Amino acid sequence: MDKAIKKSLQRYAQVFFDGRQRNINEADTVMYLTKFFTDVLGYDLFSDITKEFQVRERFCDIAVKVDGQVRFLVEAKATPLNLSDRHIEQAENYASRSGIQWVVLTNGLSWRLYHLTFESTGIEHDLAFDISFTPESEVEEVWKHLEILSRESI
Repeated sequence: MDKAIKKSLQRYAQVFFDGRQRNINEADTVMYLTKFFTDVLGYDLFSDITKEFQVRERFCDIAVKVDGQVRFLVEAKATPLNLSDRHIEQAENYASRSGIQWVVLTNGLSWRLYHLTFESTGIEHDLAFDISFTPESEVEEVWKHLEILSRESI
């Protein structure tokens, strides 16, 4: 991991942590996440990220694209809100309606990546990773997981 990524991860860990302390709402969390995806994960704000991505009559918080194709959806929750298993249902709904197999569920401090399989009996979701991203987190360990979501990796 290079020094710039390490510094950015440390900075954003504090940003998300401070956001929890200030009780920021979901809209602000989405704004922070969008900036994180550009600054740390290497996406272009104008061509790779769509906020309020329309999936039929509903809207997913963020869609991340590479070469014009959506690679994964991001369902964001307000930073002060603890993630729960019921939150994946909303993300599954968006993904199944759009045929996208990868979904990130995050509040900035907790990150979960799911792979979805669409079957005739329903949707199966497999947890690829579940990490905590706080100022106390070991940034190398965090990066081992989040790097999977980077534009370079996709």
